[in-house]
Amino acid sequence: MKQCVQCGGKKFVATQVPVSRLLAGATFTAQVAGRRCAACGAQYAGQAALEEFDRRVARAVAAAGVATGEALRFMRKVVGVSAKEFADLLGVTPETLSRWEHGRRGMDPTALRILRAATLDECEGRTTTLDELRATQATTRLGKRVAFGKIVA
Repeated sequence: MKQCVQCGGKKFVATQVPVSRLLAGATFTAQVAGRRCAACGAQYAGQAALEEFDRRVARAVAAAGVATGEALRFMRKVVGVSAKEFADLLGVTPETLSRWEHGRRGMDPTALRILRAATLDECEGRTTTLDELRATQATTRLGKRVAFGKIVA
């Protein structure tokens, strides 16, 4: 950001900005790195800090096993997977995933466990769960003959 959205000022001072998110009936709060306009005092949270805040919220929701549609959609977005891709990875239609995320239908327990694992992976900087799901989609055909060569046990 080169200038303040409020006043057009161009001088900023590093500060901590309060942020909050209401999700699954809980209010999550934190102070995140940001900037304050020296002219008018408007505060702006930094993008990286907001992304880390969202990862921490997602981690708490995943660890608690929250299964509301809103929480499901939030975790999926934090993991960085589109609705279409996630539906494909789970082997469900995009309409089914939409029903889960909008609370019109309860989520399949196995799909919830997969999303929770993918969310916790994301929070730890891994992609293990999504990598495994993607690998299972990429099936290959075996040839008529599969030779291993010499095996020594």
